[in-house]
Amino acid sequence: MQFRKLIAHGPSSLTVALPHKWIKKYNLEKGNSVGVEEAERGLLITNRPSETKKEIKINLVNHDWPAIVTILTLIYRRGYDEVSVHYETSEEYLNISSAIRSLLGYAIVENKNKTCLIKSLPTELEQNFETLFRRVFLILLQQLEDLGGLLDLPKELKTFYHRDFELNSIVNLAIRMISKAGCLLIDF
Repeated sequence: MQFRKLIAHGPSSLTVALPHKWIKKYNLEKGNSVGVEEAERGLLITNRPSETKKEIKINLVNHDWPAIVTILTLIYRRGYDEVSVHYETSEEYLNISSAIRSLLGYAIVENKNKTCLIKSLPTELEQNFETLFRRVFLILLQQLEDLGGLLDLPKELKTFYHRDFELNSIVNLAIRMISKAGCLLIDF
C-alpha cells in the first residue's frame, strides 16, 4: 500500500496525487474527470467508464471443449461486451452455448451462417460489487462446511462439482467487474 500526503486545495478541500502508473494505464490527462465514491473503508476512485462497447471477433473452428471454455472465459473476464464467434460444426456450437452458461450475463443473441453473437446483458449482481463479493464468501463457507460431511459419501460428492461450477460463475463475474471498472481503492 502506498501512502500519499494530502495537499491543501482552497479553504475547505484537500487533494491527493494519483499514481502515475494508474494514470497512464487509463490514459488520463489534466482536466479529465474521475469518479469518487465513499466506500465503507475508504474512497473508491474510478476512471470514467468508456462510452464504447468492447467488441471482439474470434474463430473457434477446430477447438475442443476445454479450449472453448478457456477462450470465452478469458474474453468475459477482460470485460468484452460483444463477441462474434465463428464456428463450423454443431458440436462446436454446443460447446460455445454450454460454455457461456457459466458466464453470468452473457447470452447468445444471434446465430446465423456459422457465426453466433454473444452479448453482455446487464445483471442485478453487476450493480453492487460488495454484495457480489459477500455472496461468493458465503457460498464458499457453506461449501467448505458441506465438504466435510461429503467426503465419505462418493455419490453425494459428485453434486459438489456442480456447486463449485456455480461458484466459479460468480467469481468470473467479480473478475469481469474489476476488469471493467479499472478502479483504485484507497483504504483509510
